[in-house]
Amino acid sequence: MGEEKIRLETLRGTMHIDIPGTAAAAGVPPRVVYFMLIGQPVSKEHANKVLEVLSTPRRRLTLENVDIVLWDDFLLLYCIRATDGVHFEHDQFTCVYAKNEAYARMLTAAWFDHVREALPQVYCTPIPYGLMIGDMHIVGCRGERSETP
Repeated sequence: MGEEKIRLETLRGTMHIDIPGTAAAAGVPPRVVYFMLIGQPVSKEHANKVLEVLSTPRRRLTLENVDIVLWDDFLLLYCIRATDGVHFEHDQFTCVYAKNEAYARMLTAAWFDHVREALPQVYCTPIPYGLMIGDMHIVGCRGERSETP
């Protein structure tokens, strides 16, 4: 059985993690480092950059040995918009949960086929924090992630 992953928050107790400095060195926004510390999802690319910066010659930090919540663990809400680029009042929208933009486009291909003639342009926007429509909140991400005790 593999070694149990350590949480970045736990590592912070044994090493100094300067959020702005780490973010600058990794080339990511400071919120990425903060999100990693508090267990909020980040992209795998950003996580790898931050872990590389935090690694030392004595201790290499990777996604294999540090428990980081990744967007890959979730289905994100995508808003798909079909438009003609001129008459925006005729735009049509649909939403779908998908792992990535390519999958969201695949899931909505049949819908887009019906509107393509009148609305030939399509835009696919991830909405990880959800939508508010009136007093209704649509959750931005869904998924299950196994928690380590």
